[in-house]
Amino acid sequence: MISDMLLPQPEIINALVRTLLHSVWQFALIALLMSFLLKRYAASGPEKRYFIALSSLLMAFFTGVGTFLYYTNLSASVDTNTFIQTIQWSENGSLAANGFSDGLFLWIERNQHFIFYFWISGVILFSIRFIFAALYAEFLSSTIMPVYCQDTYKAFKKVTIHYSIHGNINR
Repeated sequence: MISDMLLPQPEIINALVRTLLHSVWQFALIALLMSFLLKRYAASGPEKRYFIALSSLLMAFFTGVGTFLYYTNLSASVDTNTFIQTIQWSENGSLAANGFSDGLFLWIERNQHFIFYFWISGVILFSIRFIFAALYAEFLSSTIMPVYCQDTYKAFKKVTIHYSIHGNINR
């Protein structure tokens, strides 16, 4: 009862699991293309390399969203909720695996809820880590001691006097 409220519709879980599996090869292909382009334009300015990396990140995001929407629409248009249509049914009415890939797809079909909860817990833990890292960075920036309050300022001042550097060291 409570688990039914926490669990999204089976079509959404099915689309999410398919998206997670397809994102492995899709993101690997995008990363391969990005590494090729970064090597190709290694002598270019940092703006171009940053644009390539940012474009790859956006392409990975939109590829994942597009894959999820594709499988969500596919699940809505097809009545069945099985992960793969080529797995054959055994005589007693359960799914039968004929080989390694069928066994893998059968395992994924049976453990979709586990994969979904594992993914959600990873997203939550990453979000918590990201929030604490941002809070820690804010803490460090608010407790930092300016350079002129340390011995470093005195050392820089001695170097400027010794080498007759006429630049200004701002306080």
